[in-house]
Amino acid sequence: MAVYDVTNRASFEALGAWVTEGLKHCAAKGKGEPVGVLVATKTDQADFAQVTAQEALEFAHAHSLAFFETAAATGRDVDVPFNFIAAKFQEQYDKKIKEIQENIV
Repeated sequence: MAVYDVTNRASFEALGAWVTEGLKHCAAKGKGEPVGVLVATKTDQADFAQVTAQEALEFAHAHSLAFFETAAATGRDVDVPFNFIAAKFQEQYDKKIKEIQENIV
């Protein structure tokens, strides 16, 4: 999960290095394709935004990340990225169990 503050351009610009580091770590563990999300915070402060949703969406697509906008101060959609990750993990788990069961029979 990569998180940035829409009111802080530097937090967005640092994402590339963090995402690269995270992917490198996952590859070293040999765990396959990670579930990745990009989360914009403070979206309730649109008047102070330094990063557009379009920029973030383009970054997310370029790095194969799902994109979510949240506002912790208001509680808006804070749970959505976590629910997404949980659902993806469940899908991966179910797929692995099915593969194991097919190899046993």
